[in-house]
Amino acid sequence: MQLRKVFSGILAAVVSCTAVFCIGNKKIGNDTLKVTAAENSTKIMALGDSITDGYFGADGYRKYFYHSMTELGYDIDMVGAKNYGSWRPTYTDSNGVTFEYDGDHSGYSGYAIQYMTGTETRQGILETINETDMIAVNDPDVVLLQIGTNDILSAYNDGIIDRLENLVNVILEDMTDPDDVVFVSTIPYMDVEEIYSWFWAYGNVQSDNTKEDFVKIIQGYVDSYNISIKQMVTEMQTQGKKVKFADINSVIDPLTDLQDGCHPNETGYEKMGSYWANLVDGYLSDEPVITTSVTTEPAVTTNIQTTVSEITTTTVSSVTTEVPITVPAETTSMEIIYESEGVISLNSLPEKTSYVVGEELDLTGLELTLDYYYGANEHDVIYDRVSPLDYPNEFIVDMSDFDSSKAGTYIIKISCTDEIKNTYRVIENEIFFEVTVNGYQYEKGDINMDGNINITDLTILHKYLLKKGDILEEQVYYADMDNNNKLNVFDSILLKRLLV
Repeated sequence: MQLRKVFSGILAAVVSCTAVFCIGNKKIGNDTLKVTAAENSTKIMALGDSITDGYFGADGYRKYFYHSMTELGYDIDMVGAKNYGSWRPTYTDSNGVTFEYDGDHSGYSGYAIQYMTGTETRQGILETINETDMIAVNDPDVVLLQIGTNDILSAYNDGIIDRLENLVNVILEDMTDPDDVVFVSTIPYMDVEEIYSWFWAYGNVQSDNTKEDFVKIIQGYVDSYNISIKQMVTEMQTQGKKVKFADINSVIDPLTDLQDGCHPNETGYEKMGSYWANLVDGYLSDEPVITTSVTTEPAVTTNIQTTVSEITTTTVSSVTTEVPITVPAETTSMEIIYESEGVISLNSLPEKTSYVVGEELDLTGLELTLDYYYGANEHDVIYDRVSPLDYPNEFIVDMSDFDSSKAGTYIIKISCTDEIKNTYRVIENEIFFEVTVNGYQYEKGDINMDGNINITDLTILHKYLLKKGDILEEQVYYADMDNNNKLNVFDSILLKRLLV
């Protein structure tokens, strides 16, 4: 049973018996353990294809997820059609930490969303769920669903989002607890150039395009699918269905986090495990909206003043709004409806915000988050601490104000594209920050900035390269002789030539 379920039980007890329960943290020695009223485990099912199964690496992301959740203090029970029984595997991570984990799961290598035959025959997760009755049998509180990579590999792009929605609906049929939830994730980018030969199902599409153009075509399919997943989840939420959006693609770098161009390496799996743990922790530890039980006469409409407190995960300030409430006749509860909207927020500035004349703008380290709020205490993280430069179809980075040829202060603006703005109703659609360009007074090579270029400057650079001395931040520009933003032996060579 997950933490959210506790609060609904408490509310029921308060309404019916006026009894008071205290639910919180239990201390065991110096550790704090998150507990539920009944001390039951939260049952979590990892469901998907080979990336869930753990191709290239024992149990993939699931071992990291389990370890992270237990480190956070949760008592969780991993469940699935592939049951390890009472056996608990062990794993030693890159830091030398050895831990046990629960390996049960429902990951199936090579599977598509549903059975497909044509270009390639793919077994389906849908049919496997129906055959094993795994959802009803295992009764998960949380399902982590990531599926669709094999559909795209086999050129089954037509109708892909319809198949996914049908699959999610089938899963939800057997998730009967009010606080059960299905997290539906994007799929990671693939290194298409590395696995170019895998796409033989595309036939003429592959042969009629250059490799570079074909890469763009496949990445376009991935982008389209991932965007459709976000839209599908939002639509299902408006229908009252218990789904949440997850964006695994936001944490996997196809150039460094993949083993074979498709499946993650251990670094990638570790990132996935941490992402899932943070997402599920945010859900399990979030208190539900309290619904007040009332008895009403025929339908009435009124306005009440409500205060929405500041939400700690964003920069949204406290606001007071008038919210219309309509209570239908013969209803037994009153539900407050809040306006849904997206909020874009800046997580971290670029590592470099101060320049000298002539330096190029570098936005490394810039990160933002897009949250979608659809209630007083309910929201989904659409993009979590991502670089807007990596998502040109979602974000616009306006650098037109920046002029490296002149000293001054310049504004960099970031906004959502019209599609994202309209999809998530982003009201405040622009964030910005400042960078400065400082004029320089000396010539390259004058490291100590005394107006002369001589052996003293060369000595300062030598000591720095030998780690026997420091170079001040304002001196770096003058020591960087080849303007590559690095200080090394080549700068020393160029400075020597200048002195000869």
